[in-house]
Amino acid sequence: MTQNLETRTQLTAGNIPCPFCRAPIILDLQSILAARPLRCTQCDAELQLNRDASIAALDQLQHWHSAMEQAQQPVVSTPDEPVMIPRQRKPRRPRT
Repeated sequence: MTQNLETRTQLTAGNIPCPFCRAPIILDLQSILAARPLRCTQCDAELQLNRDASIAALDQLQHWHSAMEQAQQPVVSTPDEPVMIPRQRKPRRPRT
């Protein structure tokens, strides 16, 4: 499987370049938070996270991840709760 250098090194959000072959490595948030190593699919390099040096960043990442999961939970209203429906305004008539 041969790829040119431009195709191999195109990075998108959520990817980092492999320090050995420059291929994009997908950043899996669950793997990072669980301190599992990341693997390059191109050269099979294994990247380990230094938890001691990254503890503050990992705490912030965990906080953000928890907040995002909570924000994505569906909002369910109870039947007794009134639902506010915005009033639609009538269009203005043009002045003549």
